[in-house]
Amino acid sequence: MASWSKDKVLEFIDMYRSHESLWKIKSKEYSNRLIKGRCYENMIDFVKAFEPQANKELVLKKINNLRGNFRKELKKVEGSKLSGAGTDEVYRPKLCWDEMAQYDLPATIYYILNQTGHEQLYYVGHSQGSAIGFARFGEDLELASRVKHFIALSPIGRVGNTKSPIRLLEPFTKEILFFLDSFGHGEFGLPDPILKFIAGNLCERWGEVICENVIFLMCGYNTRSFNTSRTDVYISHGQGSASARNLLQWAQNVRDKQFQRFDFGEKENLVRYGQKTPPVYDPSKVKVPVAIFRGGNDWLADNKDVAWLLPQLNVTHDVYIPYYEHLDPIFAFDAVTLMYKDIINIIMGKN
Repeated sequence: MASWSKDKVLEFIDMYRSHESLWKIKSKEYSNRLIKGRCYENMIDFVKAFEPQANKELVLKKINNLRGNFRKELKKVEGSKLSGAGTDEVYRPKLCWDEMAQYDLPATIYYILNQTGHEQLYYVGHSQGSAIGFARFGEDLELASRVKHFIALSPIGRVGNTKSPIRLLEPFTKEILFFLDSFGHGEFGLPDPILKFIAGNLCERWGEVICENVIFLMCGYNTRSFNTSRTDVYISHGQGSASARNLLQWAQNVRDKQFQRFDFGEKENLVRYGQKTPPVYDPSKVKVPVAIFRGGNDWLADNKDVAWLLPQLNVTHDVYIPYYEHLDPIFAFDAVTLMYKDIINIIMGKN
């Protein structure tokens, strides 16, 4: 079997996913041999474009190989906090959140629907989880039709007015991109032993106030709703790793004051996008009903940027807590009464 490029593999996966009769066990077409035969013929024709001797056996072998590789890589990711470190080039942590919107979000939604047999689901996204929804649901109408209600916590679109220290990276985006392209794509985040040392030793020595400030520094301050008895847990378990390129994309968005795709530079942008600048996402194309839950003391999703975002959306609820910061929908001890009950009511159809 010839070696396939990453682009060919992704095209093959997209085609396989589009032929639901080959994998969606609960579909009526799954047991229809005639329909499945036609789907296999389509996939064989696709593969023949670069492997003339392709047949059904080769297609099935490729599908099984991809499934096996996915299970292998999934075990590596589940067994480590590192974002795929130690795996092959396809899975190294060099992805930006564009790929999360393009691949991860649809794969997750369709998997859940396939497993449950439901036609629609409720999507709850916090911070970047909301951003990938705003990016994808406006471009993929079929996917958007599967979302009954989009619940956005600390919603993010543009970040040009952010007060978060991420803005300090903005002047160096070109240099960072050059470094990543020259020396490899790594992840951003402190190793587990260091986080546990900070949580278990330094927090006790420095005092809770200083450790709280470590958490508040990126996203805003709210001591009113912070459970100080859980500070060590938040530091040791709440600070996950991320692709450095993912962080760089947000720094680019700060620089350009746009909600846009990753900027590879003029030359590479022309190859990938057909234009010198990265395309911008258009939240006004998102027709899914959106419930907003946000705070007024959010440094990352500044009120000015949120004010740009909300009028473009089909907003059904706008729950605003003036003293909440960016992480409060996740960490605040009073989020249960101020936000979660409303979210449950929306999902249960009571609100």
